Amino acid sequence: MAQDDARSREADARAQRERARRTWELVISASAEAIAPTQRSALFRVLRVKRFEREAWLARLPGPVRSGARVDLDPLRAALEAADVPCRLTRRARGDGAGEPGGAEPIGAEPPDRV
Repeated sequence: MAQDDARSREADARAQRERARRTWELVISASAEAIAPTQRSALFRVLRVKRFEREAWLARLPGPVRSGARVDLDPLRAALEAADVPCRLTRRARGDGAGEPGGAEPIGAEPPDRV
C-alpha cells in the first residue's frame, strides 16, 4: 500500500516536471492536403481548435500541435489514431522550449495574433 502511494506520488511529480518543461510533443505527420475532411474534423474536435484558428493550424502542418507531459498527450494521440489521423509522440529536444532562444512554439501555444 505504501509502495503504491510512493509510486503514485513519483508519477505525479514526473508528470508535473514534464508539463513544466513541455517534454513531449504531439506531432501530426501529414500535411493539411493529405488529411481527409473526416480526419480534419476529428483533429479539430480532439484538440479543441476554435474555428477562427483552423486555417492557421492547417498551414503549419505537418508539425507539432501540442506539448506537455506524456500522460496528458497520450490520450489525444490515441483519439487521433482512432480517427486515422497520422500522429506520434516525440520527446522534445533540449533548447526547443517555448521562450528559449531559437525555440519553436507549438500550434495553439500563443494567441492567433502572435503566431
